[in-house]
Amino acid sequence: MQQGVDAGLLDELSRALFAAVCPNDDQPVHDNSHPDASFHYRRDCCYSRLIFFLAMNNEWHERLTRDGHLARCTSLIEKALGHDDWDLRCYLSGIFMYADPSDKVLPLSPAQQRWRTCVRTIWKQASTRISSTSILDLVTVTRQYLRGDDNIPDDELTDLARDVHGALNFLQRINFFYEHDSTFALAEFDAALSSLQALHDDLRRMIGNPETSQRKNGSGSSRS
Repeated sequence: MQQGVDAGLLDELSRALFAAVCPNDDQPVHDNSHPDASFHYRRDCCYSRLIFFLAMNNEWHERLTRDGHLARCTSLIEKALGHDDWDLRCYLSGIFMYADPSDKVLPLSPAQQRWRTCVRTIWKQASTRISSTSILDLVTVTRQYLRGDDNIPDDELTDLARDVHGALNFLQRINFFYEHDSTFALAEFDAALSSLQALHDDLRRMIGNPETSQRKNGSGSSRS
């Protein structure tokens, strides 16, 4: 734990976060556009993104299980899979990949494999429906996916590299317009482009050299 951080305060923060997003079962709201509905896409997407980043920190794993966050994320699976937008699927995939696979709260292993498949399918959409922030997060999740599976078939790696290349081409095509838009966060866009290029380069190297340790270790940083 970072020196000076009060563990008790972090425990309270975790419980408060769960209370803020967990629906009140005693007063169910059936309108999904209402912020207190059992499923509200934007709310649950923001929540899952936060849990995704907390799950990267081993010191938060116990809190995420104990305070109900992983159970809450598990309850969002079917809704996420049935939604057209892929952001929530991305964050849930990352959460389950970073979490301890022995945790009984998590979905069974076939469901975890389902999330690995989900990461691959997200890239098929990413070439036309992306933002700088979502690409940075998706690259992070994808690198964790590559680290977590030593036996990815070559054809799946090839398909993934092709879809990542498609997203990279899309970002490169719109780069010209963003360079001349003073309202756009150009630094964030450049970071997304750099991160995506690095992932694409690593995938090409993995395909060209199947014995490389990159497949096991996931070369490069998650956010370039």
